[in-house]
Amino acid sequence: MADVPDVTAATLARSHRPWDGNVLVANKGWWDVAKEQYRNDGKPFPCEATRGQLRLVRTGSVLRFLVTEGEEVSFREIRQIEYTDKDISQLRFGVDTGGSPGPVEVRLIDLRVRSEELPMESAPKKGTFHVWRIILSLGVGGLSLVLVTGLLWWKKMARAKKAT
Repeated sequence: MADVPDVTAATLARSHRPWDGNVLVANKGWWDVAKEQYRNDGKPFPCEATRGQLRLVRTGSVLRFLVTEGEEVSFREIRQIEYTDKDISQLRFGVDTGGSPGPVEVRLIDLRVRSEELPMESAPKKGTFHVWRIILSLGVGGLSLVLVTGLLWWKKMARAKKAT
């Protein structure tokens, strides 16, 4: 058997499915070495609201699936699983119509990623070109020029008014 990467995924979704209606789905996916296939263990939870918030919280190797429905303020846990304590390498947001030709409206209004420690890439090499630094410098320089020009014009107008 070829080397298979250690792939463990978690999904928390709100879905409308023909066979069980509106549901929240808390899923764990992983590579099953014995069966040589990717497996999913999705659990549906009924819901009525068409809006709400989804939250995944991992403490050590335990992953909790939390949700709010409608205007609820407090999150409630719908599932807890043994996950992994390894670094998370990807975070994704997606929309799936499930094959339906109808429109889907999704709004990602608030995305927060929190961590005790965020792995940092190595520091940039000396002399590395950073486009954002140039854009920021031009923006600050342009704003300064506009402010100084406006101040000089205002003083000139004030002197002219005083002279009359």
